[in-house]
Amino acid sequence: PIKNILHTDCPHYYHYGEDGESEEDYASRLAANLEDMIQSEGSDTIAAFIAEPILEAHDDPIALSVAFQIAQGRDVPMHMGVMSFTVREFLKRIPKGRASPGDMWFLALPKVGGNHETSQRIADAIFKAIEPVCAENLTAGGPTTSGLLLLSGRRADGVWTTLYETYGGGKGAYIDRDGADVIRVHMSKLMNTPAEVIEAEYPFRIDCQKQRQGSGGGRHSGGDGVRHEYRILCCDMSVASLIERRVIAPYGLPGGEDREAFFVHVEDAGGQKSELTGKTKVRLNTGDVVVVNSYGGGGCGKP
Repeated sequence: PIKNILHTDCPHYYHYGEDGESEEDYASRLAANLEDMIQSEGSDTIAAFIAEPILEAHDDPIALSVAFQIAQGRDVPMHMGVMSFTVREFLKRIPKGRASPGDMWFLALPKVGGNHETSQRIADAIFKAIEPVCAENLTAGGPTTSGLLLLSGRRADGVWTTLYETYGGGKGAYIDRDGADVIRVHMSKLMNTPAEVIEAEYPFRIDCQKQRQGSGGGRHSGGDGVRHEYRILCCDMSVASLIERRVIAPYGLPGGEDREAFFVHVEDAGGQKSELTGKTKVRLNTGDVVVVNSYGGGGCGKP
């Protein structure tokens, strides 16, 4: 335990609720325990309360979906209809009396990227909301996404490979300085893997890997994103995306201009282009090119 940090009860009713205790009674008991702790320590000594609102409740629906796909013996798209059917069939097989509706913490549909997509968008919205009262302490709009692309295919030697690629982007500008280029905000660090290393291990060629030039307008500019171009060298490549910041561009603060949004498209061997949406999966062939343009950071201050 860290000195001067106290721990209260974990708010997980399924695991820690007492026999015969309703979910409402459980919540009341934990609130009373927290209040007693604060009063015991002295409310004037409490500087902050830190809570993790996302428990592991999303794991079990995901496990159900995986089991369902295995049982089918083929790929099944995990849209809401399929998940509702999977959970419903699972509930039919629970012995009567073993679980009540209040216990169905696993009824929620699986969360996709809740820790690194949803949470960042919430933080971003809060920053925008409090701009009128403390703009000098904030940065302009930035990534709010991990920017994930997964490219899977077989090499010429038959080995199956998957590249799990993350993309940094521009950090929003401050009131007194520019934002950083090609970085992740609110998330872990990322590395700039050399193109030669990737090409030696995966069945595609990197035609372009450079900084995405062009900053948001304002007295101070947001950072630049990055541009990657992958040319497919195998006959069947699967590409999946998990990307935010495609529709709503990183915003400027205060008076600064918005910045370029995340944009990914595929250009087939015939030259036809099609945009890749934020959460999708496509199959590509030899000669197709995937072009990734990551977001920039919003500008800050009127020019």
